[in-house]
Order: sequence, then structure tokens, then C-alpha cells
Amino acid sequence: MPKSKKPRPPKYTFISITVDNHKARTTAGINFGLLGSARHRTDPDDFVYRYESTIELSGFCHYPEERAGERYEVEIYSSHPNSAERELKVSDLQEHHGDGSPKYKKLKSGTYPIYREAPPIGFMEKKPGESRFNVAIWAAPTFLSDTLTLLTLPEQIYLSIQEKKLYRKRFVTEFNVQNTAPEMD
Repeated sequence: MPKSKKPRPPKYTFISITVDNHKARTTAGINFGLLGSARHRTDPDDFVYRYESTIELSGFCHYPEERAGERYEVEIYSSHPNSAERELKVSDLQEHHGDGSPKYKKLKSGTYPIYREAPPIGFMEKKPGESRFNVAIWAAPTFLSDTLTLLTLPEQIYLSIQEKKLYRKRFVTEFNVQNTAPEMD
């Protein structure tokens, strides 16, 4: 009987980017499912009006050194295809037994709940044959408003991304927009 392979642990990378360009767009309109023919399937619980905002930020990586000079194009969206996923509470991530009772781990120091991994806030994709990454992030509308405020400052704007790479997939677990160079400790 062949040995089963041990799953590869994810690799985490801190990425620092200097922003050199940005664009913003905001949209208000009627739900697409209510326009046109009856062929469109609309969930009755969907909202009649849609409000979406997008900020596009681009720049060059300066840390880590092996990625220095690579271009990053980041889109931050205020809406998400599964918006309920963006309103999760820690208790929503607790694992349960088949009968619905919560799972716990017993350690010498006490009993602790067992949580499944939280979904990422975004995804990254390296463009084949290019030194360029596309990044998509979904955030609360207040995050986009705060980002727009930072973009009006006269100082240089920086981004930092915490990337989680598992096999060939790249996920964003943390994203920052700031007017000081990110700490790389």
C-alpha cells in the first residue's frame, strides 16, 4: 500500500508595493436581473438597487527583494458575489460534529473551540510569462472610503499584502493601504 503524501504547508509572504497610479469608480443602478427579459434569474432576497465601488491601484514591488520590480495591479471591490461570507463571525467558523454539537480540543491548559480556516479577503494571480500580478480584494464600503481619503494625501502611498500560497493558488489574508513605507520585520 503506497504511503499517502503529507499535505504541503502553505507559504506566507509579506509583499510591499509603492503605488504609482490609481483609478476609482462608483456605480448605482437597478439590479441586472430585473432588466430585460424574464430569462434572468433573480433571487427574491436580492436587493432591487445595486451600489458598487471599485478602486484600482497599481505599482511596483520593492519587498521581498526576489520580487522587486514586479508590477502589481490591485482592484478593491465594495461588493462581493457572496456578501454573507464577508459578514462572518468567529463563531460561524467553529467546527461541528455530525449531530450539530460544537467541536473542542482538550489541552493541558483547558478546552478550546476548533475553528476551520477563514476565507481569504482576496486572490492573486501571476500573469504567465510576465512579471505582473493581478490582485482582487473584496472589502467593506468604509474601507474603500478610507482608501480614497488616503489617496488624496500629497505623500507617497504604499500597499502591503500578506500572501498565502498553497500549491499554485495565491490568497490574500491581509491588505493595507498607507502613507508610510510598510515595516518588513
